[in-house]
Amino acid sequence: MNMFILKLSFINLKRRKSKNIINILMMSVIIFLLSICIEMSQIFNLYIDRYLKESGSIINDIVMFNNINKLLNILFILIIIISIISIIVTINNFVSDRINEIVLYKSIGYKNTHLFQLLFFENIMILSISYIVSIILSNLFIYIIIFVFKRYLYINIMYSIYTILSCDLIILIIVCFMCFFISIFMINKVRKLSIKSLID
Repeated sequence: MNMFILKLSFINLKRRKSKNIINILMMSVIIFLLSICIEMSQIFNLYIDRYLKESGSIINDIVMFNNINKLLNILFILIIIISIISIIVTINNFVSDRINEIVLYKSIGYKNTHLFQLLFFENIMILSISYIVSIILSNLFIYIIIFVFKRYLYINIMYSIYTILSCDLIILIIVCFMCFFISIFMINKVRKLSIKSLID
């Protein structure tokens, strides 16, 4: 059954290509912003450590760095809020667009576990493509920043590569959680649908 559901999810993705491209673009932007925020904050912390070691701890500098760090944290929280809102909108659009299809699956005997697997496979494919695109773009962006400002950043390139890769791993974990929770939210929406709702 799992292989059949996997094939069905591939067919659904091909059938809804234009809407999936929009979803991939939206998720890519969200993941890109999250990764940029996390990577910039890591690089900024590296810069603070190096700068304070070389110049000595000057109180004005520490206050300025703390303010910039707070600003980065606020930006990160804003991106998470925007991400949650856009994911909720996507879920609502997804369910309203596919009510007929979902009710048809239920009418031919698909259980909620089968529908969850179908939605999970679709989400994992969309989020995998989004993750790859956004990580390539965000890493390119960060490497350009490091290369352009390496004189001022006091950052060892090899150490920054390790930092960026660890940030990519954090983003991958976030994407896996996103995929799981999006599928759970979708299945909760789907659970409320019945064949009667289609007839009415």
